[in-house]
Amino acid sequence: MAENALHRHEVQLWGKTWRLTEKVGIDLNARVIFENPRREVSFRDKSVLELCSGSGRLSYLALQSGAKKVTVVDFSEVALGIAKGLFEGSDCATFVKADILDVDLHERYDIVFSSGGVEHFRDEELPLAVRAHAKHSAEYVAVVVPSDVYFNGKRSIDPKNAESYGYQKPISPEKMRELFESQGIHVTSNRLFHITYSITLPRTPHLRRLEPVLYRVAEPFLASRFGGLLITVGRI
Repeated sequence: MAENALHRHEVQLWGKTWRLTEKVGIDLNARVIFENPRREVSFRDKSVLELCSGSGRLSYLALQSGAKKVTVVDFSEVALGIAKGLFEGSDCATFVKADILDVDLHERYDIVFSSGGVEHFRDEELPLAVRAHAKHSAEYVAVVVPSDVYFNGKRSIDPKNAESYGYQKPISPEKMRELFESQGIHVTSNRLFHITYSITLPRTPHLRRLEPVLYRVAEPFLASRFGGLLITVGRI
């Protein structure tokens, strides 16, 4: 993708956002997100590519789940610097600075996945973002995006949210299925999860302690209709 003013703005915006992150830990949110692709496919002894990787926490969990190697791709040098710190001491991780619309690693991986990336592309670029997953996959593709529930829609048009995360638009299960199928990916799972994702709780210590309880109680009953995240998994 040719360098342009919009692209430069997004790189600068995310660099600023990531610089505000002093330390990356494997929190409840990361574990809940990773648990869902792990439910669909086994990472054991697999080669894994994470696109739009950010801090690389999900790839870190993939290694903990038995992946033989991970490659993390992000266009932010700052994010990759954080990821390198997370993987310090590991010789199973490779880091690539690239926009996913441009990247060509000349290799196929057993599992290609992303979380929190595809929703940042505008309508005309959405098929290209999914194509980047498909062209690098030897077997599985998994994409996690915010679902089109009410609160995610409100969040996406909040100017304060845009200041930190740029353009983003929630995606419906029907749209993700269409995008997968347009790139030759056979959909095997397409469902909502993470009921607490779209609920913004005050970040007091007391309420943060309640969040895992709320997740365990609400998730089995409400996620299929009100889950804040959508996971779509398919096979090449």
